[in-house]
Amino acid sequence: MEDIVFEPRFPSPPGSRADAMLGDTIFEVVENLRDARLLRSKLTNAARIIAENPRRRAVLILDQPKMSEKLIQDEWQSLEPILRHNIFERLRIIVRNENEILTISGRSINHHLIYDGEFSARIIETIVQHSTSSRNLRQARPYDTYFDILRVLLIRFFRERRPITTKRLSEIVGCSYPTTAAALKRLSPHIRRDSDRRVSMRSFPRDAWLELAAVSERVRLTRFFADRSSKPRLLQRLVDRLCDLGRNDVAVGGVLAAKHYFPKLDLLGSPRLDLTVHVSNETTNTYDFIKALDAGLVIAERGEAPRVAIHTIIRKESMFEHGDSGHMWADQVECLLDLHEARLEAQAEEFLENLIATHE
Repeated sequence: MEDIVFEPRFPSPPGSRADAMLGDTIFEVVENLRDARLLRSKLTNAARIIAENPRRRAVLILDQPKMSEKLIQDEWQSLEPILRHNIFERLRIIVRNENEILTISGRSINHHLIYDGEFSARIIETIVQHSTSSRNLRQARPYDTYFDILRVLLIRFFRERRPITTKRLSEIVGCSYPTTAAALKRLSPHIRRDSDRRVSMRSFPRDAWLELAAVSERVRLTRFFADRSSKPRLLQRLVDRLCDLGRNDVAVGGVLAAKHYFPKLDLLGSPRLDLTVHVSNETTNTYDFIKALDAGLVIAERGEAPRVAIHTIIRKESMFEHGDSGHMWADQVECLLDLHEARLEAQAEEFLENLIATHE
């Protein structure tokens, strides 16, 4: 089977693009559709793209739409008299709800608990997953930049790095100089400023850290995956397979990394595998390695215990550490936040106190 190409662009019409392409079929995902005008616009744009190639088809995936099926079908059928027959027949809508996937094509709507056409439910899920990930990265909130700056300064504090210029700090985080200066002012009681205008963390900012730990689930981009098979793989086996993939942009975090940094940490086993993915731009597919890691991993539903948690960091440098066995370790700050989010508060505090005592 051909591979899915994500975010393809087309020379005609100028500036046209899609979320994915499989063979001659393009896919566009619309989340939480509420507006009939947006639906018409998306269908019209798709029709313009496939009009340039007689073999090309288009599928519009409506993910958890807020419009009723009847309204969607009415809008769909209203386009039939407008579009040429050979174009209309190459368009399709897939409605993806929580418990079922519906297809709209031609003049009727067919209900399927699992979509049984040429595009499997897994293909649809993969495309929606990538689209959601990309949009989340593009919509990173400006007020989180302060916490990004704080995290980089703390990593350097724990690793005894030399002072850094405000300009360089801005480049690593990917923000403006004034934004970085404002964050440094907010942290001023703990900041050392050298005569050459370089800065470093002189002491551990407990209040700022507590604030970050309290909002970490909001400021970090995290996706949980569950294993619903009867015999889930051992976490160490997943780590070994990750190492085999040779990915320098994916690092092991959580309990395993905390034990790497602090072997005396009072922890037996791990409830899940925490991985941190480094991306430097908003269009990277954060989760493209999951199926290679374990084909049995699926996106966890609300309330379901995750087997793997993937956290995404967006900055110029990953700040990962190379492990002796070939894999990467996430930084100390990410590990601490992983422990907090896994509700291992006592272990997170023990790890933190060791870091402070070692480096302050």
